[in-house]
Amino acid sequence: MIDIVTGGSGFLGLNFIENYKYDLSNLFVIKHRNILEKYKNNFIDLDTLETTIQNRKEKIRIYHFATLYSLDENYKSEIYESNLNFGKRLFQYIPTELIDSIIYTNTMFSFNELHKNSSYVTSKNMFSKYLKESFDNEIIFEVFLDNTFGHNDNRDKIIPIIFEAVRKGKPNPVKNKEVYLNFTNVLDVIEYLNENKFEKNSFKLVSNKNHNLFSIFESLNEYNLSPIKKINPILNKDSSFTLDSPPTPKDFNNRNFEESIQQSFKDFINLQPAN
Repeated sequence: MIDIVTGGSGFLGLNFIENYKYDLSNLFVIKHRNILEKYKNNFIDLDTLETTIQNRKEKIRIYHFATLYSLDENYKSEIYESNLNFGKRLFQYIPTELIDSIIYTNTMFSFNELHKNSSYVTSKNMFSKYLKESFDNEIIFEVFLDNTFGHNDNRDKIIPIIFEAVRKGKPNPVKNKEVYLNFTNVLDVIEYLNENKFEKNSFKLVSNKNHNLFSIFESLNEYNLSPIKKINPILNKDSSFTLDSPPTPKDFNNRNFEESIQQSFKDFINLQPAN
């Protein structure tokens, strides 16, 4: 089996590659920028994909992680280029008869009234529609993700922002004490995708709990000052999603959130350059 991965320099793709458990000679990562020296021979340009695989007769599995996340409509053209047009070009280079499966990550914002009409969500769902109109739907596995966190996370998102505030001894960047969000450890997502034993063709990989942003900072701040001390727990409540969202697989495993967030914080600290 040949595995083709897009978005290999992004958060999800980077973690997927670093935890890839099959033969590396069968892994091809579409190059945006190669930031992994160990896997430099696995990165290829989109324009050379066809010639790279033309003499290979194995079936092909595609993990399409490439995405541009932005809710800023000033970047509308870039959003559509990354989330729709790039994916369409990708499949022009891959023989349809050799495709075994397509694993495509979509967004839980698709079920959010506030964001579902944004260019980001619209472009993601237009690509989903393109896949379903172009290929056998039985080989398409659409994975809906909410907020992810974990190893190698330097994105401009709330968890790294909280980490940085704790690291630098700054005030809590979360001002509203009532905000709860759903968070999933990226390694839980990667482990599930690596198994390739999907129950359904459309599913969400989310936590069954939402966690309070304000208390994440407060808890990590205590942990940073004294890791061995018993710290205040992070507040949580049961998650709730709209009825039209797809199910979460029964065998999807969520790590303990407090332990995961502490480990992710330590990883974040280790990634920062020395002062």
